[in-house]
Amino acid sequence: MFGLKRLLPTLYLRSKSVALSTLFAVLTLLALQQSGFSEAPAPVEIHNQIITAISDALAESRKETGRQLSALGFEQQIREIQLLDDHPIQSFSPQTMVETLYRRAEAGKKGDGDRFLALLHNEAAKSSAAIARDPDFKTLGQYTPKQLKEPFNFAPLPAGKQTPLKPAAAKAVGVLSEHLSGGHLAKVNGLFLRVLQAKGFNQSQFERVLAESKSTPEAIERLLEVGTPPLAKERALLEIMIETHAKSASFAVDPQVLAVMDELSQELPAEIERYRDVEDTIPSRVAQAAEAASIGERGKASKEPIIAMWNNRRDTGSASSPGGGGDGPDIGGAGGGKGSSKGYSGDIYRGGPGGGAGQHARAYSSYTSSTFGSTSASSMPSGVGRVAPATPRSYRSAIISARAARGIALGGTVSSEINPLPLRAIWYPNAKDNRWGRLFLEFPDKDGKKVIAASRVLFADSFYASAEVLWGKHDDEATYRDGNILVLMSMVPDSLIKKEGAEAIEKQLEKLRSDAAANNKSDAELYQELRNLIANGKNLQRTRGVVTHPALFGRELAWSAVRVDFSFNNIDGLSKEAALMNGGKSMPEAVTTSVEGADTWQFYELDSVIQLGTEQGKAQTLKVISKPSGKESNRSHFAISMFSIPESDGDGPADAKAKRLPELEGKIQPMLDWLSTNHHDFIRLNDFSEAFSLLRWLKSKDIQVVTINLSGQLAPLATPDRVIIGKGPGVKHNTNSK
Repeated sequence: MFGLKRLLPTLYLRSKSVALSTLFAVLTLLALQQSGFSEAPAPVEIHNQIITAISDALAESRKETGRQLSALGFEQQIREIQLLDDHPIQSFSPQTMVETLYRRAEAGKKGDGDRFLALLHNEAAKSSAAIARDPDFKTLGQYTPKQLKEPFNFAPLPAGKQTPLKPAAAKAVGVLSEHLSGGHLAKVNGLFLRVLQAKGFNQSQFERVLAESKSTPEAIERLLEVGTPPLAKERALLEIMIETHAKSASFAVDPQVLAVMDELSQELPAEIERYRDVEDTIPSRVAQAAEAASIGERGKASKEPIIAMWNNRRDTGSASSPGGGGDGPDIGGAGGGKGSSKGYSGDIYRGGPGGGAGQHARAYSSYTSSTFGSTSASSMPSGVGRVAPATPRSYRSAIISARAARGIALGGTVSSEINPLPLRAIWYPNAKDNRWGRLFLEFPDKDGKKVIAASRVLFADSFYASAEVLWGKHDDEATYRDGNILVLMSMVPDSLIKKEGAEAIEKQLEKLRSDAAANNKSDAELYQELRNLIANGKNLQRTRGVVTHPALFGRELAWSAVRVDFSFNNIDGLSKEAALMNGGKSMPEAVTTSVEGADTWQFYELDSVIQLGTEQGKAQTLKVISKPSGKESNRSHFAISMFSIPESDGDGPADAKAKRLPELEGKIQPMLDWLSTNHHDFIRLNDFSEAFSLLRWLKSKDIQVVTINLSGQLAPLATPDRVIIGKGPGVKHNTNSK
């Protein structure tokens, strides 16, 4: 006991020193938002719109079919159908109503089923040239006007299983029921039966699913489950989405363009396939999932079945798109225009466990406002009223500032050699795994031929984060301004994480001293608690607070960004992880470089040029070119500035003695270039830069951006707010667990 009592005050003093010296987180539908303002409107995803459209179609088409059949003199029969099963008319599809009357007419008098269809055809042909010319209806033309006026004897249907309709009758019933249902997107019934091709799926199953479902979303999920072959749900949804809205004013993407995009989105590159095979064995991702699970949150995004998406989408509140107001989603024929650019950025996350998104954004803003000069050009000069001179926000100045050198910076110049400008850009998910996709550009026709350009396959997470940076509703500190630095991620020297952790250890230590003085615990108990405190103190000494841009909140990109910044402390680990996903190739000795001698560094985005490359298949390649090592690269988009800080451990503000290390920067660059195609974190970060450059350019040219995302934005992941050196990114735990 005496030994412990002597040790405790010493440890207490050390913990106070730590505290003083280190004070311191479906189904969707695409929509085009057209605007007369100077900015391109945000790429939007309007969740539940296809559900609403199909719900309206199912209800309105039935009502319209009932009205039209009643107008033709069959009101009593429609009422009988309604009373037959004690269901309102809305419980039956147009196809069921027409087919039921056909069968009852045929049961009343053989041949009158065809006469009933002929009557409907005669009426439909008056308003539809396509139906009038359809050769499949030729046999129905045998009836004279007098015969069509004769009354029908609709007999009750015999009990038991109904025999299948003859092919000609089945075709007529389908076409006529769709026509009768009116202009309410009423092809839903026939469309589902056409697209959903599972063996045995038929009209009867379709009706049964509708009857047994409590809501349209539930019905659609169940229809996809029973009506599609394995692995075909997303493809079926895409077909339903395209055909349902093919004539909508809000759906302006040319079908030929969609066909090309679809063809180019069926397969994934070999490097991504290898990553998918091993992603759950990569140590950094395993640790990431475990860290998040320890606080009861999701740690990584995985491809989820389409059926599970309803409860796992991001919580997307409404927000105004750039240049105009609006209360929320707007879809339809208006298309926008000056003063009417309604819309919402479907990718803004506005919630999370314990309000984490808000805390995360505040931490980010607090750091950037204390590090950099004012965001306003008309405000006081940088550094006025500050303890230390603020770092200028000018991108060119900030990326070579030792004081700002703690993370990853955006803001390289983007130029383009593309002429003429594209008509629109479309983000299209990959059919095998929608965690990836491509950005397609549609250009004006040339010599009567569609001109389409396609980016390489990119992480979808990187695309959505880029869009959120540019169009998300952020405060002043997180808003991107051309020419200024935008911090994507940074270590925070004076993070409250360490201050709060040190204070917690001090309280626990004080209690332990009291317990020891009062003999409340045995030596063994005191010894174990002391060991726990020492372990917590060591972790605290190795802990660095970090912030990431709010657009990264809830994304796997946040974990990748933090790991990229701190991974140079573990070059061997980078090499081993890269080998897992690139076919076993470790980092070549020629590019492997130690960061010894550097106390702090800053990854910064290189300038880029957007070009069109050669045609590959049915599309030209869309390239984002940077020059990381003096030669062009369409994969490596970051360089690094490195500094030594004499008489400093790199964990405090850099002083005037900081020295830049250009020779080491040059040696590091080939390693960055290699990692940009071989390590998943660096690939994801460079994908972000590529998407960000493309979207910056499109926005500056007022070019529409469309996003197609079949499964919606998934629920947010845990977001790291700290790093433990030697261990990796972490999230907030109870003090005892750190």
